[in-house]
Amino acid sequence: EEETICLATADFEDFVLQFMDRCFILIENSSLEATRLEQEGDKRSKIENMAECALSSTCTALLVQTSPDIFKVNPEETLHTLVPHITDTILSLSQSDDILKEEVLDNELLYNMLILSQLLDCPGTALLAHLPVISKVLDRTLHLTCREGYRLATCLLRNLLSGLSSIVPLDYRSLPHPLDKPVKEYLPIRDWAKPGNINNLGLLWYVPGKEELACVQDIVSTYLPEELSTINKYISGDMTLTREELKRSLLIVISLLECKSLLPLWDEPPIKLMESYLPTAPFTLTFGPRDKFVTMPDGSNIRKTVADTMHRLQEKMLKDAEDDTKSFFNLVAIWESLMLEKSGSTNNFEARWKNFRTVKKVLENKVIGEKKHLRSLLVDRVVLQHEALYERSTVCLTETHRQIMLNLLTLSTSHYSEVRVRAQAKLFLALDQFAYSYMILIPQLLSNLQQDSNQFHEQFKGSLYVLLGPKQSPVLARHDWSILSKLWPSIVRTKPSEKLSVIRLMEGVMESVHKYFPTITINMKIPETCVVAACKLSSQVDETYSNNALQILESQNKRNTECYLSLVSNLLDAIDHGNLHWRYHSMALSFLRDLVHPDVFYPASVVKCFLHTLIHDSLDVRKVAIRCLVFVLKQQKRFHKKVVVNTNSFFDDVGEPTGGMKPGPRPDNQWVQYSSKNRPLSAEEWDKPRYLHKPYHGFYTWPNWGEKVMKEGRESDEGGVRK
Repeated sequence: EEETICLATADFEDFVLQFMDRCFILIENSSLEATRLEQEGDKRSKIENMAECALSSTCTALLVQTSPDIFKVNPEETLHTLVPHITDTILSLSQSDDILKEEVLDNELLYNMLILSQLLDCPGTALLAHLPVISKVLDRTLHLTCREGYRLATCLLRNLLSGLSSIVPLDYRSLPHPLDKPVKEYLPIRDWAKPGNINNLGLLWYVPGKEELACVQDIVSTYLPEELSTINKYISGDMTLTREELKRSLLIVISLLECKSLLPLWDEPPIKLMESYLPTAPFTLTFGPRDKFVTMPDGSNIRKTVADTMHRLQEKMLKDAEDDTKSFFNLVAIWESLMLEKSGSTNNFEARWKNFRTVKKVLENKVIGEKKHLRSLLVDRVVLQHEALYERSTVCLTETHRQIMLNLLTLSTSHYSEVRVRAQAKLFLALDQFAYSYMILIPQLLSNLQQDSNQFHEQFKGSLYVLLGPKQSPVLARHDWSILSKLWPSIVRTKPSEKLSVIRLMEGVMESVHKYFPTITINMKIPETCVVAACKLSSQVDETYSNNALQILESQNKRNTECYLSLVSNLLDAIDHGNLHWRYHSMALSFLRDLVHPDVFYPASVVKCFLHTLIHDSLDVRKVAIRCLVFVLKQQKRFHKKVVVNTNSFFDDVGEPTGGMKPGPRPDNQWVQYSSKNRPLSAEEWDKPRYLHKPYHGFYTWPNWGEKVMKEGRESDEGGVRK
């Protein structure tokens, strides 16, 4: 019976053919034909993008899991069959030099370039035999004038370098063994929905070898120096580039940086932003061979060379071509590739994680338990884990990193909003990547906040956006009292602007501080038990080291206290004598509210300010003042002296209770109940410990015989009063 069912699926080939025919009909009917030359055919709607994604994922899932008789996945044979014909067609169509200057190319040429660019998206072993002819195609197409033409050429270059340098799995099938056995030897139905063995996936990987490394080195050495030379001549004024030519050169540089896994970071000493006894070292995870690197022809570091050139280019563009936004987009992408040692875009990585969780939830089988997933799903998880090694690796902040972050900050506060948005997104990634890197940005941000918010509107607004990001840990709410003591008063004292965008940003500043600024430590104390435990863990810690650490801690606590009091004093001075706009006055009060701290109390001048604010005309301001005075009363609350007593003493006069639990008034809990006869009439009686610390003791019963409870009273000496 099982054999009969398996034989019945022999007609599945007809289904695949019919399905593919209908897909092609859908594609043909959905094709866009431009009726005007200036229309761009590469801009698609969301529905078109969703349809393309659905077609691609469905066809991939269908063809990858079928038997070789229906669809045989073999990149070597596929490239051997198609690449010679396609490359010959491209070379023949681009043979004339006039093609390089045409702004609109023949559709046949563009079609063949598109097919070739997607064919190269495969492991590098299948690409080695075709590199000579592919290099000829790149030589003819990389510098096309047609926008669509050079985009396809750079896509071809990007896929080529990615295939030669990336570590990828070789199959995504649901079963590790082949499916080409006859039915009499193998019954596929028995493996239907069979979960993969997580301990033995049988997964094969492609790892680039010496030949692939040599090919990547040859490609980079051929094209990168030429593009950097062109850009340097443009910077020095020896050559004039149109915007489209500059954009094309930057796009070629982006494509050449696609082999970033083979590009080592520049060798520079780390910047020490914070004093620490711990050595500054990168957190590097092993995700492939670490001895394979690509360099410039002269042996210099590629990332460093490109970074220096792009820095000079940005200065040139901001001076002469600030409105060339598309070139700035490419420049921001280059900054991201150089600064972050990652396999790809972080947003793309997060999207893939989200998609994986969705698919996992749809395909999970709760009957057979956890970790029983299809092999293809497990392979996806392994690939994501491999990419996570790239994402989680960190490097030390160096001088070149600092320069790149300042360049991104300049673009984040530039004139055009689209450039600002893209630069801010990459800058926030850098802030998450490098600890304490926000300290690099603070001087420039403070300078921007002191400028006229109306005259330098874009720069001012961009600075506020930078202060509000990243979302979960904004710069203006970092746990650093020295930074906050400079930043918050500067925000409060900025020149008011009646533009709606700035007003909303200022409201966002107040909300962000209130939401993301916790009660951070001012006076840190390390218990002696922790010091003893640390000394036991490390044999290198001696008494001198501990004493020095204690002095450093005391100095840090003193500095934190001074910065906190300075911050409070500056905000209060701005409220009393700053002649603030009513919005900024409310903001300053909101900041003072968020600065309440259990270790350092509000100064008397701040309390006086809150008392005067209780009769303010604004209801919102009065609410803030009421809330702050509640904090003040809690700060000034007296300590309660607690005395531990034994429950046996409650029954000295009345005897031990009998008969089990008896709720309500009893002789043994008479002292807890209120009585006008026993009310305190003197200071000594008032301060006597006569109140029960745990209010639930005594009504039903007392704790077990012989246990202790805690009574509390008020201390009469000055040690019990909070000053």
